Amino acid sequence: MFATTNGGRNAEDWTAVLADPTGGWLAGNFTFRSDLEAFVTGSSLCHSATGGFDWTSRTSADPVFDNGVWFTDPLYGWSGGGQISAPISGWVHRSTDGGASWSGRVLEPAYPIRAVMFLDRTTGFAVGGTRFGGAGGGIWLSTDGGVGWELDEDTGSEMMALDWQTHPDTSVTIWCVGFTADLQGVIYKKTHLRPATDRNPCDQHADRAAGPDLGRHADKNPNMVVQSDSLANGHAHADPDANHDRHANANRYLDPRQDAQCRASYTVPDANGGCLLANAGDDRHAVVRRMAGDARTSV
Repeated sequence: MFATTNGGRNAEDWTAVLADPTGGWLAGNFTFRSDLEAFVTGSSLCHSATGGFDWTSRTSADPVFDNGVWFTDPLYGWSGGGQISAPISGWVHRSTDGGASWSGRVLEPAYPIRAVMFLDRTTGFAVGGTRFGGAGGGIWLSTDGGVGWELDEDTGSEMMALDWQTHPDTSVTIWCVGFTADLQGVIYKKTHLRPATDRNPCDQHADRAAGPDLGRHADKNPNMVVQSDSLANGHAHADPDANHDRHANANRYLDPRQDAQCRASYTVPDANGGCLLANAGDDRHAVVRRMAGDARTSV
């Protein structure tokens, strides 16, 4: 595990941190929240309350191992995993007590789950697949906090990661990426509607730009196949505005001058367009809090 206090633009800005004292491996998406709570999983479930600088570990949610973990708040979380050795299988578990205990397997598809992500305590997605054994892959949806699941999209591809963007009308656009058995990249996109009361005022994605333009990346990578489901309101199209480019959005998170909304409560602007800590002195955790925004996904 590596941690940074300044946005991590340069390699030397990162410090190696031991997340799992047992020396286990970590995989899938992880959770990093604005309250500095962080979770990452693999052969063990690891938790940090200090922005990733100090960690404790415990047994993974599944007795085999896990591949991704997501906590929407200090209590509600989900962990997914799976194996490609026989029998090829996947699983998802849920927790309502901050990971102190976990349910049994609430989802068991015929392929590994690679990432889990919830928009709030009730609505979330689990994605996965494998190119081995003809197991395929897909995108699963839960609208009851992960108790029950339905197949939202049978992609037939190994889905690896997903991300989302909220909009002023409280709708949410979700992107899911993966690759086919012949290693062609795929992107699935849909729009989900939810009541305004479901939105967190410190929404982890409220300060993002309008989202990536899928067509631009298809042009950059001839092996990428852009796909959208029936709820995507049309296919991806070219957008000349570079602010909608995913790489441009990534750069926003490396630049402290772009701090907004969640982060604004921890910083004040300076005369040079940057940000200064507000009543935090040289506390490194306040620096992390300033830069974090809220939970982020990574693969």
